[in-house]
Amino acid sequence: MGVLAFGTNDNSTVKLWSKSVEREVLPKTLVGKFIGSGAGSIIQSKDELQKSAGDRIRMNLSYLLSARGRQGNEVLEGNEEVPTFATQDININQLRNAVRHYGRIDKQRVVYDVRRDGRDQLSDWWADRLDVSFINQVVGNGAQTDTAYTGNNAIAAPSTNNVMWAGSATSAATLTSSDTFDLSLVDKAVTRAKTLHDVYSQPIIKPVKISGGDYYVMLLHPYQVKAMRTDTSTGQWLDIQRAAMQGGEIAKNPIFSGALGVHNGVIFFESPRMPLGNDTSTAVASTRSAVLLGAQSCFLAYGREGGRAERYLWNEEKTCLPLGGDAMVN
Repeated sequence: MGVLAFGTNDNSTVKLWSKSVEREVLPKTLVGKFIGSGAGSIIQSKDELQKSAGDRIRMNLSYLLSARGRQGNEVLEGNEEVPTFATQDININQLRNAVRHYGRIDKQRVVYDVRRDGRDQLSDWWADRLDVSFINQVVGNGAQTDTAYTGNNAIAAPSTNNVMWAGSATSAATLTSSDTFDLSLVDKAVTRAKTLHDVYSQPIIKPVKISGGDYYVMLLHPYQVKAMRTDTSTGQWLDIQRAAMQGGEIAKNPIFSGALGVHNGVIFFESPRMPLGNDTSTAVASTRSAVLLGAQSCFLAYGREGGRAERYLWNEEKTCLPLGGDAMVN
């Protein structure tokens, strides 16, 4: 039997709900703390596809110049260095979800507004999916191959030089129950981030500037946070607290909202979405990933079909069912 579907709301009302969903999503996310338009942001937002057609942004990332240079009256012309670039592509795609409510009598039986509840559920879903996609990308979670959970882009595995294991372990095979997360691993990660170029000829991970200071951000699983907090060794968790959120202006910066603390120039955030530890593309049981982030750790792009302003579209349909009921699809 055929189904007749037609819109139930005025176009201007639907547009207001689209804007409402967008306003509500980012404040619920971890991602929202880190998005900026400049190269000094942890998540750099790219707007090229909001102004023109296309489904891919290609960026050139320049490496540090490494030539010796010319001294005194040595000839410079003909000895110029050719810059080296790496490219990074971001692909955009459509991702949708919907909720369905059946019949007027179902709406009568409950005291809450099912339409508004559907909107709230979808905004929560989007907030969760944004954080999950962001974390899977920055961790390099190769065990997740469904791009609906990776921001519509395939995961790039981290370089071997960018992976560190807790305790004395050097791989998944050498991990033991005593290899728990502590501040020494944080210090090693910061040192590695600063020396990648000198030691491994890789681009360094640059910190972000916050209130005149240089900071990294580290995302931790609650298990890792618990391991740090229950470590009573000298120079462990209490050292985080001595520097946490001190110094006037630094405490007012939005990036510090919800942070656990600061140690060695690293701001800590907790997320239960951190995936299992990853050895190449295989999840490692009884482990969790943590990640150190710096400037331009991730890129975010949206498309705006037809030049519309909203990044999230809200659409409603009332469907005439065979038995005379109706259904609201949000």
